[in-house]
Amino acid sequence: MHHGSIIKKVIKSKGIPLTVLARKLCISRVTLYKRLREEKLPTKFFFHIGEAIGYDFAMVVPGVSSYRESYAKSFIESQKAYIKILEDYIKLFFLTTKTLYKTKKPIEQEAILHFMVHQQHLFDEEEMDSPT
Repeated sequence: MHHGSIIKKVIKSKGIPLTVLARKLCISRVTLYKRLREEKLPTKFFFHIGEAIGYDFAMVVPGVSSYRESYAKSFIESQKAYIKILEDYIKLFFLTTKTLYKTKKPIEQEAILHFMVHQQHLFDEEEMDSPT
C-alpha cells in the first residue's frame, strides 16, 4: 500500500489544493510533493495531514492512530500534569504561609490568617488547618 498515493486520493476527494495543504503544514509545496512520492511515510506525517484536512487516516491505514485519539490522550495527560503542579503549589503555599505566620508579629499574623480565610474556597479543609 503506497502511503503517498493514499494521502493524494484523500486530499483530492476533499478538494484541497496541495499548495493550501503545504501552507497549513508549514512546509514548502516542493517538500509536500516529495513526501507524497514516498511509499512509506511515518505515522506522524499521517497525523499532521489528517489534522490539517480533518481526516482520520486510522480508518484506511493499518498502524496509524487517530489524531483525535492522540489529542484526547495528550489533553488528559496535560490535565493530570497541571493538576499535580497545582496540588504541589497549594502545599508549598500553605507551608510557606504557615512558616511566615510563625515568624511575624501578632498584627501581621492576623493579616495572614485573614488572607488564608479568604482563600479557603480554593483548598480542601484538611489543607486549611490553622497555622500553629
